[in-house]
Amino acid sequence: MNSDGQISLSDVQPPEGLGAVMVEHVRRNTGLSHEKSQLAVATVLNLLAERVPATENLVSAIQEDVTHQHVCACLLICTLEIFSILTYLVP
Repeated sequence: MNSDGQISLSDVQPPEGLGAVMVEHVRRNTGLSHEKSQLAVATVLNLLAERVPATENLVSAIQEDVTHQHVCACLLICTLEIFSILTYLVP
């Protein structure tokens, strides 16, 4: 909060999981794949941070959520693939 009693954008923290919600919203409303929806959200967030520098901290926190979601999805896919291979190899 600044001296005028107003909240600064740099003090605002997004709700946890907002990036994931944004990606899912884009996916459902556009029919894009999950991966392309992540790219679309990241593109818009990058533009927002570039054009409105006061949002940089807020945007960065949302981008971290989108990145974390992508990493978790990749780990899940790899785990499932390994499990599938092991199931095939082990009688």
